[in-house]
Amino acid sequence: MDDYSDRKKKLIVAVDFGETNSSVSYVEVPEGTVPENIPSDWIITITGYPSGFDMGKGDPMRLEVPTQLLYPKGWRFRPLDELWDAPPGSVNTSNVKSESLDFSLRWGYQVSQEMSRVASQSNLDGTLVYRFKTLMDQSDNHLKQKQDLRETLRVLSSNRTCRQEIPVEEMVQLVIIDYLTKLLEFVKARIDDDCNTSTIITTEMVICVPVIWSQKAIRDMQLCMGLAAKLVGFPGLTLKNKSMVNVFKMAESESGATWLLPSLLRSLRPGDTVLILDQGGGTVDAQTFTITSTYPLRLEKEAIRHSGDSCGSNALNEALFKHVLELLDEHEYLEDQPGVTREGIARKMAFHDFENYYKKCWSIFTNESNCNFEVPGIRYDPNFPRDRNPKPNNFTVLATKINSIFHDVFGQIRDIMIEQLETAHKNGIEVNAVVLMGGFSLSDALRRYLNESLKYHGQMYGRTYPPIHNTKHRGTTIIDAVAAGAVLRALDKKGGPRRVTKTAYGLGVYVRYNKELHGNQKPTNGIQNPHEKWIKTIQWVSKLGQEVPPTYEIALPRCCQFSYKDSNGERTEGFVIRDDIYLSDFASEDHYSIDHERNQGAEFIGSIESDVTHLADTFLDKRSKGPEGQRRGGHKYWEFHYELVYMIDGLNMKCIQRLGTEILGDLGVNIASALPSGAA
Repeated sequence: MDDYSDRKKKLIVAVDFGETNSSVSYVEVPEGTVPENIPSDWIITITGYPSGFDMGKGDPMRLEVPTQLLYPKGWRFRPLDELWDAPPGSVNTSNVKSESLDFSLRWGYQVSQEMSRVASQSNLDGTLVYRFKTLMDQSDNHLKQKQDLRETLRVLSSNRTCRQEIPVEEMVQLVIIDYLTKLLEFVKARIDDDCNTSTIITTEMVICVPVIWSQKAIRDMQLCMGLAAKLVGFPGLTLKNKSMVNVFKMAESESGATWLLPSLLRSLRPGDTVLILDQGGGTVDAQTFTITSTYPLRLEKEAIRHSGDSCGSNALNEALFKHVLELLDEHEYLEDQPGVTREGIARKMAFHDFENYYKKCWSIFTNESNCNFEVPGIRYDPNFPRDRNPKPNNFTVLATKINSIFHDVFGQIRDIMIEQLETAHKNGIEVNAVVLMGGFSLSDALRRYLNESLKYHGQMYGRTYPPIHNTKHRGTTIIDAVAAGAVLRALDKKGGPRRVTKTAYGLGVYVRYNKELHGNQKPTNGIQNPHEKWIKTIQWVSKLGQEVPPTYEIALPRCCQFSYKDSNGERTEGFVIRDDIYLSDFASEDHYSIDHERNQGAEFIGSIESDVTHLADTFLDKRSKGPEGQRRGGHKYWEFHYELVYMIDGLNMKCIQRLGTEILGDLGVNIASALPSGAA
């Protein structure tokens, strides 16, 4: 790479916010460089997270950090409005009053380090929050876990800086913002060390999202990312109307495929179909793509519904925890030790010891090696209660039990894979390759199990499936595939999906009541003429399912009326126009009032208010009609005519109040969340 440290540059940063672990990748694009020509080895994935275990350079786990927080007692939450009012670069540490001696918010490996002690697992000095990403989707996955999380957040919300209660929905965003603030603060420090940040002129943030997320969840994630970046003073970032200007959205599965598939392109070509099996900590998702181009790599989602379930690698820990707790049932005396509970012992064994020392390299194809743990104070090994030589302080989980747990979870993953293959077959689609991604895909046991399942299923139905491609030994990292692939895709946005909107944008307008159009919707009396009936509706400018070009403009005629005299009978002074902007993921039919059921779910984005007093000489003189249309009894008023322009430039939309060439006011909105992932 040439030395370009003093040249102005653009920064592209991708965040893979995972349920269990997260990773961040970035690349510098020097001014004058064609982004499409930047090689993949320029992309850097953040490593060296605080309190991380001593991982060698070849350990792939160094490329990620646990998605978890440990709030100290007394941590006070600030509502979103307060955080938005905070100046850039003011990390969320003010207004913290803690009962704990250590009142810092711990995150990532700092939490893992704390939870490695039985005392912490048994009597935690604070509140542990993890897997909070699950609350961003409305699926039926993790129902019990979601209920427990919501209750935890409800309790946490009682300690806040504002009088009014903070809803659980907002608490979800606040927790995500706290985590992203810690993550981006560390990322910013790493980038500061590696390059000259004073030369960064702009930063594009790439958000990786699950395919099951709603448009609202994506908007909320975009808001959280933007606010966290603002709080840490991330270089080169521009925000308008609480939204990042330069943002790109990618589906997690497609991002991972973009990173992994190039190593397989010798055997794959345009028209081939690939099944991506994304195996994370919380969930496993399967999605089928057709390769439409190899240089650059482009994928097209098949007309097959993605499948998935809550059978990620965390399910192994949960099952082991339950088993260990049952074995400890007859060892109540362990709790005679200060600060120790049997649940704490079981949690340390299942979520720390097993996670770090056994899980990644466990083989299910032999029963020779058991899992051996140390439990100080236990009088005998629960699995060998009648042993002539009892082994105090030892705890064994038999290999047969561990293998049974693995087989249960692997079987669920197999079923997801087979379901996707069968659905493809029924639709006349031949799958040419199965590719594993996600942290769990590093398991050799899982790959072997799935390959044997593929072979058996093929023999049962007279089909031939290719073996699962092993990217583990092809020099391509898997752990950071989503983040690195998202950066790679952001460097070359050409050939993306059609820009078909999944969100409608509209304008609140008063229109004269029309019985045929508005039916039983309740009208209001006119302000200038109380004998006229008006109704406030939403005029949807962009409709759901509409294809919107990258450059697009539409101008709507607008009219605002002003009274000639105020309530004191004095001539009116000071004139302000206002336009309200809305969005909806469900509605795009015009002529319905804002509170009509057809507009249920419509969200107010913001308003544009502009003082037009200096344009009073352009107002039109009008006179309202009296009773029953008579001229007598009416009063004088003014009308001001202007345009509201919807202007789309790539992934940004601007609503502009305009009179001729004069711009009166504007409101900027990023619309990346409204378009398919990968659309530019």
